[in-house]
Parts: sequence; C-alpha cells; structure tokens
Amino acid sequence: MDVAIGGMKAAAGGSTSVIVSGKKAEALSGNGNTLTADGVNGITVRAFTDEEIYSVLASVTAGKESSGKVGGTIAVLVTDSITTARLGQGTRAYANNGAINVTAENRTKMMPIDLSIVGGKAEVAVNGIVIVDIYRNYVNAIVEDGSDLYAKKDILVSALADIFNITP
Repeated sequence: MDVAIGGMKAAAGGSTSVIVSGKKAEALSGNGNTLTADGVNGITVRAFTDEEIYSVLASVTAGKESSGKVGGTIAVLVTDSITTARLGQGTRAYANNGAINVTAENRTKMMPIDLSIVGGKAEVAVNGIVIVDIYRNYVNAIVEDGSDLYAKKDILVSALADIFNITP
C-alpha cells in the first residue's frame, strides 16, 4: 500500500506490482518403451500443474487544496507454464484389462485486487487503475509416431487448460 500526501502545489501517489510465475511438469515415457498393465486400472501417464496468483494493491493520494492530484495503481500478473504428458516414439502400451490415459492438465487462478483513491480539493484530479494479466500456458498430451496402443477399455489422450480470472 502506498500513501502520498502533498502540499499546496500538488499531490501524487501510486503503487505498482509485477508478479511472474512459471512452472513445468512433464510425465514422459521415453522412446521405444513397452508398458504393460494387467490390472483393471490400466496405464495412466498424467502431468498436472496448479497455480494461484493473488495481487492486492492500494494507493491513497490526498492533500490540502492544490492545483492537481494524481494517483493510481498498476498490477502486472504473468503466468508461464508448460504441462506435458507424452508417450515417446515407438512406445508399446498394453492395458490388458483396463484403459490407457495420457492426460495433461493445467489450472490457473489469477486474482488482482486494486484500489486507488485521490482525495482533497483540487483544480485537476487524475486517478487510474491498470491491470495486465498475461497467460502463457502450454498444455500438451502427445502420443508420438510409431506407437502401438492396446486397451481392453478406453484410450484417452487429453489436454485441458482451466483458467479462472477475477478482474474487477
């Protein structure tokens, strides 16, 4: 939180925040591997990332009577993640009584909360809030060339990016 109190001429105040988050999760079966499961649960290759980013900023600018007052907040939130589930080239996977699941999932929650107040008597008062959210989330579920999959039940290859953002 930032508080600025000005004199007779002008008053200015502000707050800034930059948060950068990065994650990498990989669930890999190398090239040419043979995977065999005889149980009912089958074969699962799963990569999962979960991140929550919160930012709380406040700025108060006040002063006696003046010619101008300026206040504001700037919040920048960046998430950069890679989530990969992969069966490599030439993988042989046999789920004799179950399913094969190759799943990558990323859950991201970003919540910036900003407050800016400019108070007092002034000829000109300027106030603002800037919020920048940047998402660079790569989610991959891959079965590479030359792979041979057999499952008594289902074969599922899925990638999911779930983004939850509250920006006022």
